Amino acid sequence: MAGLNENHHRALRAAFRRIDELLTQIENAVGGEPSPFAGISNDLAPADRHAVTDRVARVRRQMVDALDRLGIPAPAPEAASSWVIETAVMFAELAIEEVTPSRLRKYGRLDPATMRAIDQVEQELRGAIRALPPKRGPLRER
Repeated sequence: MAGLNENHHRALRAAFRRIDELLTQIENAVGGEPSPFAGISNDLAPADRHAVTDRVARVRRQMVDALDRLGIPAPAPEAASSWVIETAVMFAELAIEEVTPSRLRKYGRLDPATMRAIDQVEQELRGAIRALPPKRGPLRER
């Protein structure tokens, strides 16, 4: 559209990307298998959950249609999924480091059996977290 410059395009794409992030939060709150650590209690009936996900999809379609009508190209992806996964794994490993026996001793005494149990949990979690990244991808091929 002739009345919009590149700065307008950028502002609209950024706003729509933020709206999409919020829609993803809504989807996560009502859909799928809930995480025991999510901190969100899904109190919606199945029919209400379905209605919410349908409305989320409608909002996304409206945003795509709006960009098309205004002649604004859709935003390009900002990151590869393999990079997102590897970054999340790195931060998860840092979180695990905070609950090692040596770190937990700072909060109070730990008996040897408890230290061994925590060490085992740490090792199991590290193994599970390290198994998350894809075997191939842009970061793996370097």
